[in-house]
Amino acid sequence: AKAAKGEKRTVEKLAKQHNVSTSTIQRDEKFVEAVEKLTGDDLSLRKKILNKQVKVPKTQLISMAGEEEDDL
Repeated sequence: AKAAKGEKRTVEKLAKQHNVSTSTIQRDEKFVEAVEKLTGDDLSLRKKILNKQVKVPKTQLISMAGEEEDDL
């Protein structure tokens, strides 16, 4: 899925602000979406994953959620 013009500019601004590539920002977005999908209403588990108290590699978590990592 291609990003809309406004979304692309936001990704570019975030990437520049955090000194990372745009693909890193997009991958992190997929990660957050995957965490939300897998944890559902369990906010405690979501917080543990995001705070790295429960360690699951980003790519594995994205895959478990059925998200396509290459679909950036």
